[in-house]
Amino acid sequence: MTDGTGPASPSEDIGARRAWRGATLADGVLTPEIAAHCQMGVAVIVAACAAGRPLAGRGFAARIDEAGTVRLLLRRTGHHALLAAWQAGAQIAATFTEPTRHRSIQLKGRAARVSPANVADGMALEVQCRAFRAGLMAIKYTKELTDHYGVTDPDDVVAVEFTPVEAFVQTPGPGAGSALRP
Repeated sequence: MTDGTGPASPSEDIGARRAWRGATLADGVLTPEIAAHCQMGVAVIVAACAAGRPLAGRGFAARIDEAGTVRLLLRRTGHHALLAAWQAGAQIAATFTEPTRHRSIQLKGRAARVSPANVADGMALEVQCRAFRAGLMAIKYTKELTDHYGVTDPDDVVAVEFTPVEAFVQTPGPGAGSALRP
């Protein structure tokens, strides 16, 4: 966990995860604080591999339930190859990056399920996109640019669910790429 007052560092997340003694989610992969980070309005990059080739895309928001299941929200448009890869059983990776401090956490899962978005997803999408836009404004992005982030046809939003089996700190600096484990 970071103190929120300056640039994030991998050592902060590594130390916080090792020191955590409370309840966890996803069979110990997530702490509640890591889950909160992923749902606070961050940049979401999603990835899979199909036929030996990497595929990447951009999500808008995430919902994590009490069991630790991650529900990512992204546009169907522009992500057909990714969605097909997940439907065919490809592994999933998602990286969640806070724009103001560059704090980045990556979650990986063995399989993903694609499903239609629901009303609760739409509410999470609105709240998290608004928070992300505020974060961009805090680092001097223009209102004209940020106003368009997350604007999409609700019928084009799809949900991708997975249970994380690994978590990594991806914040730039010494220790980036380290597994987050007790």
